[in-house]
Amino acid sequence: MLIDLSGLSSFPFVDKNYDVAIAGAGPAGITLALEFAKAGKKVALFEGGGLTFDQKSQGLYTLVDDTDNYFSYTRLRYFGGTSNHWAGRCRLPEPIDFEERSEIYEESGWPISLEELNQYLDPAKELLELNGTFAGKPGTQDLPESFYPDPEQLSSPTRFGQKYLETIKASDAIDLYINANLIDIRLDDDLKTISGFVIRNYEGVQADASAQQFIVALGAVENARVLLNCDSQVSGGLGNGGDMLGRCFMEHFNVRLGKFIPLGDAWDGVDSMAFYTSEEFVRESKIGSSNVTMHFSASAEVDGRGKAVKNFLVERACSWGMEDQLSKLFQFKCPDEGRLSSLTEQDPAKRNRIYLSQEVDDIGLRKAQIDWYLSDFDKKTIKAVAEEFAVQCLDGDLARVKVPDFLFEESVKLPFYGNGYQVHGHAHHMGGTRMALTEKDGVVDTNCKVFGTENLFVAGSSIFPRGGAHNPTLPLLQLALRLSEHMLNKV
Repeated sequence: MLIDLSGLSSFPFVDKNYDVAIAGAGPAGITLALEFAKAGKKVALFEGGGLTFDQKSQGLYTLVDDTDNYFSYTRLRYFGGTSNHWAGRCRLPEPIDFEERSEIYEESGWPISLEELNQYLDPAKELLELNGTFAGKPGTQDLPESFYPDPEQLSSPTRFGQKYLETIKASDAIDLYINANLIDIRLDDDLKTISGFVIRNYEGVQADASAQQFIVALGAVENARVLLNCDSQVSGGLGNGGDMLGRCFMEHFNVRLGKFIPLGDAWDGVDSMAFYTSEEFVRESKIGSSNVTMHFSASAEVDGRGKAVKNFLVERACSWGMEDQLSKLFQFKCPDEGRLSSLTEQDPAKRNRIYLSQEVDDIGLRKAQIDWYLSDFDKKTIKAVAEEFAVQCLDGDLARVKVPDFLFEESVKLPFYGNGYQVHGHAHHMGGTRMALTEKDGVVDTNCKVFGTENLFVAGSSIFPRGGAHNPTLPLLQLALRLSEHMLNKV
């Protein structure tokens, strides 16, 4: 059933007591709601936005000091969440991602095994409409010393809001409330048991929603922000007993690793190849993992209005080495010269964190700020991957690579997307409510339950203690399925 809270002076959930209340209707929240409904449980699913994009809702994602609004425009705040604009790439984590590796990481790693996660692979693939096997891009050559073809599958991509809306509307077990913003979480007198979600519409009307179990599935940044805001009964916010709430925020680095000139006939009929760091190379170099993607076009590619003028500009820009500057105006590719990009793991450092400002948004929550830095470990990883890949491409007669000078500068900073720099994020927000064995190292336990509470859980990529170099959507759905199974044994 679908209920729109806009304009209502009282809410229909007030007299109901649900088995499970879920805040957030993105991929994780929708998946959890469907799983509970299949088991015959009564579910309240709260979405802060509507069924389509609306600037009023989207504006609540605005952060303080968000350079170029990167953390705002890479998320979507309406039914279906960020799946409404994701590209669909899916990839499995690697075994090394689940190793502790305490010699290089200061923070703890995954407290569960990859084998446990992969018990939920098949149903997660079904949700994402993945029917094939994980394989490298067609035409990707072998670089056996340190890299191998990066295995992936592409979802359609699944738009969770579009795919599952009618199912949810027709369900007797799920009540979907839209324009329903979570602004607080109530605790019983024991300060451990959650008694209700405080839900507010855009007209300022609010009420408590009751359930037996509660899940926050609002996305990595918002999960941490909301829990930090819930500090009226517990100082510092819910799950912050170890001062880890909001910490160890991660992204994947998209780095311009250089340009290349293709060699031999490997590029005949091929415009893209993708590689992944081998376990041996990562382990021996004491670095993080990385994908490296090669893009090549044998001729300049420009389309749209003013094509003749654009072609003239592109020819000059490519010959003068000014393609980065011109690409701010329109997209194009230079002929006979390829580009390298990456999807590189970030160090889960405590200094990378989500925290609250004193500025308040339109629904009364303090806005978030994010500190996001390149660590020395990150710089070492990026540099080692670029250098080794250049060597392997030459040795394998695949390409001659020119590594950019900025990778060797001591003062490399972490720039944000769109400001002309060579390093930016991938819109893969992870961490902030990380999973750990104890609250000293994280926010949720191995069952995704918030430390210090009895019936509050977190879902989504915010629980990742490490990000690897794989896209987060598939594993976050595996974790959501694992969480539903655990909770069904409790509800």
